[in-house]
Amino acid sequence: MIWTESTTLCASPCLMRGVSVAGAQAHEPDERIADYVQHGGRVDIYRLTHFHRLTVEESRLLTRLVLDEFIDPGISYDMGGALLSGTRVFQCSRFFPGANLEQLFCSELVAAVIMRLNRMNHSNPSRYHPARLLRELVNTGKYERVATLDASVPVSSACSESH
Repeated sequence: MIWTESTTLCASPCLMRGVSVAGAQAHEPDERIADYVQHGGRVDIYRLTHFHRLTVEESRLLTRLVLDEFIDPGISYDMGGALLSGTRVFQCSRFFPGANLEQLFCSELVAAVIMRLNRMNHSNPSRYHPARLLRELVNTGKYERVATLDASVPVSSACSESH
């Protein structure tokens, strides 16, 4: 299991690229959870609901999408897109830019992958800031929160199969 994300907030080297990057990257889950928790944050773990769980083939596709399409080619972080996704009025206008999957911010990467796996209606993934994406996935019954990890939960137990 690896932790993948698109961020500028990680100083650790990406497992796949071997250097610290701003953009799509992979890490050991326990390391990234510790990074968040040790700095006063928390990690909420959401999983697909039983009805929407991935098949073995879809799980393989997910791995290929994330590693081969985003991390291997070195997709960079999309700061402009991240800022625009938070604009309530502009993101609903016809002037909002189309999706550009050559640069991705965190929730844009997740939305693009979930759409590709047909667990979410296809639309412009650039319109989803993290809160909007999570609200939609939970409200439509696709995902549910299974755990919250913070300073009170040992990091070693955070990556166990039960979470």
